[in-house]
Amino acid sequence: MKNSLQTVQQTIDAFHLLERGEKVLVAFSGGYDSVCLALCLKELGFSIGLAHVHHGLRETADRDADFCKAFAERLDVPFHFCKTDVKAIADAKKISTETAGRNVRYTFFESIEGYDKIATGHHKNDCAETVLQHLIRGTGLKGLTGISAKRDKIIRPLIGLTRAEIESYVNEKGIVPCADETNQRTDYARNRIRLEMIPLLQKENGNAVENICRTASLLEQDEDFLTQTARKYVSDNQIEISVLKTLHPAIAGRALRLAYAHTAGTAKDFEQKHISYILSHLKEHGDILNLCFSVTCKAQYGKLLFVKNTDEAVVYCYEIQPDSAIDIPETGRRFRLTVSESAPLSEHYFDLNALGDQKLFLRSPNADDRFFPFGMNGSKRLSKLLIDLKIPENKRKQLPLFATDREILCIPGFKRSRFYPTDTQTKKYLNLLEEPAHEQFD
Repeated sequence: MKNSLQTVQQTIDAFHLLERGEKVLVAFSGGYDSVCLALCLKELGFSIGLAHVHHGLRETADRDADFCKAFAERLDVPFHFCKTDVKAIADAKKISTETAGRNVRYTFFESIEGYDKIATGHHKNDCAETVLQHLIRGTGLKGLTGISAKRDKIIRPLIGLTRAEIESYVNEKGIVPCADETNQRTDYARNRIRLEMIPLLQKENGNAVENICRTASLLEQDEDFLTQTARKYVSDNQIEISVLKTLHPAIAGRALRLAYAHTAGTAKDFEQKHISYILSHLKEHGDILNLCFSVTCKAQYGKLLFVKNTDEAVVYCYEIQPDSAIDIPETGRRFRLTVSESAPLSEHYFDLNALGDQKLFLRSPNADDRFFPFGMNGSKRLSKLLIDLKIPENKRKQLPLFATDREILCIPGFKRSRFYPTDTQTKKYLNLLEEPAHEQFD
């Protein structure tokens, strides 16, 4: 039991998952993994809360919810609960119940305020199963990296433990967790890998799970290096065609994937066959390939672009809080607001105290918008300013504005307004950063 706890602490330290004083929301199903996760974090002195989603799929779901609430009371920690009909959501959106459930869970977790990180109970066996599942289906290097210890606010402190170690830890505590009967059904591919394939591999080599995870960790380092290298050649949703032609296929493919994800909001369904076709049909001008998520790959003025197939401007408005991030699905872009006590390196920062308690938004442009550029006394009609900035028409339709209820603060990536500038008296700097759009959570 002590060794498992030490492993969790070592994982937290090695991957910088948590800092002292941070609050952690535990994704809590009531099974062995989440029980172990909650107990370990609590014993290590972290402030936690439990979040449970009732999916409405199993007859025992009410019993599980009652267990989770009682367990939170036992630990004397906050309990957050959501009940929904996942099957109805899956049917309405024409997606699998697994995908619908995952989307519901993470949307709920992200909506709960007051926590710095969200912890899930993924462990070594989950990582090994993911690698095998991707390998069987066919995948590139990224699919063989398994499950990472950290992604944005999502952390996985148990990723250094095996399922057997987790069960041993919980059993020694004298706790009987909830049992999900669907985990024993072999009509699910993931269950067949866990119940049939993994045991066979362990008969061949008792350290099969650990070995697969170690290999995945090494491949993750390689994938990270290649992706960071490819990122140097991508500007938002476009790549210089002359440069693309000179790149090694391993870098060129990743560059295309990054540019596509910037527009689509995900790299899902962008496959090697699409990459191969695009690279073999490069030209100076015109459409090259229509892709999923209503995205077209086209050449324009020596650049390869990925653009949304829409003639109408998309209307949206999302409130964003300091020290948080938000995805804009209409544009496939993601932004983060940070607060610091020193001036950031980017241009899009403001005096937080001067802003006061005003609400902050990322929204689409309006026809009557006017912009007050930094360093100028007057204003310009936004539509004319965008033309003056030589922003392509197709890009204007995906252009978010960072604004209060009254003023536009900046056009992210292009220009800031004259409002709320910083000076020598500024104590807190509010900085808007764009982050890479990320794919679905594991």
